[in-house]
Amino acid sequence: MYVVGIGGVPAGTSAAYLNRPSPKSAIGIEKRQVFDLPERPLVVTEHQASIYRCAHCRGETKAAFPEGVVSPTQYGERIRAAAIYLNIQQLIPEDRTAQALSLL
Repeated sequence: MYVVGIGGVPAGTSAAYLNRPSPKSAIGIEKRQVFDLPERPLVVTEHQASIYRCAHCRGETKAAFPEGVVSPTQYGERIRAAAIYLNIQQLIPEDRTAQALSLL
């Protein structure tokens, strides 16, 4: 139930609401975009390889890791490319490049 005020407008309606522009009076749209890095852009993928021991000869067999995965921890292709780009193309010294990457 609406309480009708002066001129058939619901009571309590603000003057700003009454004086708002009509949708038909719009002449365009102004856009603005903000690009930002995600809070945690670093993605860690863990690979696991099973190790089996033969009950008879006690020999061990290990599963293979994907090609290029050779260390317990290492940088992936994209972060290596970013480090090279910063160091070679942008002429940022190695220690500063390492410092920037450590913040990821």
